[in-house]
Order: sequence, then structure tokens, then C-alpha cells
Amino acid sequence: MVLKLACSNNVKMRNAGIEQNRHEYELYMKFDTPLLPKIYQIDDNFTYLVSEAVLPVVEEDFEMFLDLPFNDEYVQNSTEMDGLETNYGNIGYSEYFDDLREPNSKDENQITVNDLFNYIQTVYSGGKTEYENRRYERVIRNNKWLYEFAIFAKDAKLTDLLQMENYGLVNRDGNPMIVLLDSGFTIDIYKKFY
Repeated sequence: MVLKLACSNNVKMRNAGIEQNRHEYELYMKFDTPLLPKIYQIDDNFTYLVSEAVLPVVEEDFEMFLDLPFNDEYVQNSTEMDGLETNYGNIGYSEYFDDLREPNSKDENQITVNDLFNYIQTVYSGGKTEYENRRYERVIRNNKWLYEFAIFAKDAKLTDLLQMENYGLVNRDGNPMIVLLDSGFTIDIYKKFY
């Protein structure tokens, strides 16, 4: 379990933390989604909440979970040999030798996790439908986690989806699950307190 406190000697920062805890709890109660850490207990004033233990997530976790490279290349397939870093694409994940790429070559058509998070933040959370992209939509709709994440981002009007520290890894019945941390941080709270 994790104890999340809204405490600071600075009254404005403490109030920001309380508002973020309140909003995080309200989202948790409103949306029945596995994308948020479970909340077990809250204080009546929202000065603290107790939630499910969450481990830090790294790019490789997204790659293994979503079967897509995080950026231009798969991180988990990179190895270092005699000072040379090599990368062989999708070996062991979605395809086996899908082509005979040169090590570290970039596939210009490869959609990455980072691309999709930018897209979800722009189109789903931001409502900028003029940027809709059929290829991205196909990937999102064919991946249960990405699809649920995109719909949740839209419905909850999530912001700040591009920061790695806003995600974590939990163990749900022996299965890894990537969850969104600090979902209480909103544009309104940012404008009001920061």
C-alpha cells in the first residue's frame, strides 16, 4: 500500500495536493477502470489517500505490455557488445525477423508508444479531431489497454500523459498492469495553484 499525503508548509501547495487527492478519488469512484491504482482509504478532508502499491514504470514495460517500441527503436532488444549498441527490431515480441533491418535502422512507418500517447493527448483529451489518424486509430482500437486508456483520457479529460513518472506498474492477480498515477492533476488545478 502507498500513503499519498497532501502536506506542505506552503498553504497553497498543501491546498493543491488536497484538490489533486480529491479529484483523483472522484475519478476513481466515477470510472470503473483498471487503469487507476485501487484506492483503499481516504481522509474526509482529502489530506491523504491510501492506494495500491505501484512500482515505477520504464520504457521497456510499455514495450512488453503493448508490443510496440516506445520511441524509434525497441529498448528491450538493445544490447551492448564491445561498445556497439545494436537493435534488431521486433525479435521475440510481435514478429520474428519481420525484415532484415540493419541494426538501429529506423522504420519510418513504425508507430511508437510515444506517438500514440501524443495522439491520445491531442485528439482524445484535447478534442482536436482535425488531427485524427486512421493508422493510429487502428492500433488503438486493436489493443485493449490502449483503447480503454484513450476512452478514459477523453472522458476524464486527462492531461500530462507524456511524462513517464505519471505511470506505474501493479500486480493484479499475478498479471502486470500499467496504471496512470497522479490522475488528480488537471489543467484547472495547475492554473489555480501552480
